Amino acid sequence: MLLPVVLIFFSTKSDTIMTHWYEEASIVHDDERWVANFCLTKDALFKLLDVLMPHIIKQNTKFKEAIPVKIRVAAPIFKLVQGSNLNVVSKMFAIGPSRVSKVLREVVTTINIVFKDEIRWPNSARALQNMVAFKDYCGLPGIIGVIDNTHFSISKPSHFVEDYYYFKSNGYSIVCQAVVDCEKIFLDLFVGLPGSVDDSRVLRRFGLFRKATGG
Repeated sequence: MLLPVVLIFFSTKSDTIMTHWYEEASIVHDDERWVANFCLTKDALFKLLDVLMPHIIKQNTKFKEAIPVKIRVAAPIFKLVQGSNLNVVSKMFAIGPSRVSKVLREVVTTINIVFKDEIRWPNSARALQNMVAFKDYCGLPGIIGVIDNTHFSISKPSHFVEDYYYFKSNGYSIVCQAVVDCEKIFLDLFVGLPGSVDDSRVLRRFGLFRKATGG
């Protein structure tokens, strides 16, 4: 199976990333393809780049050339969105698989620190707006957000596989439980329980549930 050949714009100055196996390809610069590759528009990816840059930029040394910041951000986002293995991402962005793994950990850690307060429960004014919007949408009053679970596929764990991580016929997974508002903005997240845990047990482990039952 041939890998898709993609040349990606990363600036208006035609500053491009080119894979070492790339010879002839079209330049992808429309939002539809950006969203397909990164779940972000081009503008959104560059805004993320601007925010993360001071935290992840590296300097060249006499032994090793630093990975450009735009690749340090784009490669991990691409891997997280596409679920591609390290070798595929390595070829797409022309950096070694081990370096892909390293920058992935660095960028995810940085995002968790920089954006730690972005997902939060709404204040009273925002909660009221959500109630009005949900009532207009479905006719039900008093709704601040809606909750559901989804599963993220993982590689087969080395321990307690069948007892914990196997989810029906869909393979191995961990559970993500999320609350979103009327604009599909995340209000709360709980991630990490094994895929075999049923929805009611996940809910009881959810910090929001404990707050609600505690008044």
